[in-house]
Amino acid sequence: KDDYHLVVITSTVMPRSCDEQIVPAIEEASGKSCGTDFGVGYNPKFIALGSVARDMLHPDFVLVGESDPKAGEILESIYHNLYEANETPSPVCRMNFVNAELTKIAVNTFVTTKISYANMLAGVCEKVPGADADVVTGAIGLDSRIGKKYLRGSLPYGGPCFPRDNVAFATFAREVGADANVAEATDEINRLRNVHLEEMITARLADGASVGILGLSYKPNTDVTEVSPGIALAKRLIEKGTSVVVCDLAAMHNARRELGDSVEYAA
Repeated sequence: KDDYHLVVITSTVMPRSCDEQIVPAIEEASGKSCGTDFGVGYNPKFIALGSVARDMLHPDFVLVGESDPKAGEILESIYHNLYEANETPSPVCRMNFVNAELTKIAVNTFVTTKISYANMLAGVCEKVPGADADVVTGAIGLDSRIGKKYLRGSLPYGGPCFPRDNVAFATFAREVGADANVAEATDEINRLRNVHLEEMITARLADGASVGILGLSYKPNTDVTEVSPGIALAKRLIEKGTSVVVCDLAAMHNARRELGDSVEYAA
């Protein structure tokens, strides 16, 4: 086409990908110049499985990485067209590519840190008579500097985004010669959480007893089993020779593809 065109990247990418890979690839393939003949926007979504439409229409903020001001203006205008006349638009954060790329991956890394902190705290409380992680996190979550979201001792985080983005952030930091000790510790705590759960369970098992696992998706009421804590726990127990019974009405089909005939499927 002869007039200006906007290309938008909506998937999460590693920092520097837009400047060093994506824009040069488009320029080479099209013979056109970015910022003049076309623009590029980096606009990764902050949406969660099970609430995609709501999160798309009412995000906490809209992240826009822009090749040039015109690209950012067009992309911002698309979001404003989604709002009703009486709605207050979500804040739009416009910036260069690398800052936007870092922002997206840093959000997920911070959330995973919060999850792993709560799980670390739960591990401590489990060793102390009378201690209850839910009571402690319920209190400290009232501090406005901390907040309650994602602050609960539970299973390790899973799914397609959190594990990937945390590892990606640490990898990128090492590539540029920076430390990412918190991200690395977060990932290690998350990996060890299932080991800890398996040890807690087997320590309480009588000979010949079986274990029931309710929940096989990485998130309740969805069918996605990618990096699922429930499936990972089932596999660890099976390796130890434990009989396992599983149930998840939403994710049973996908779970069968990963667990096969190694478990009993309850109705």
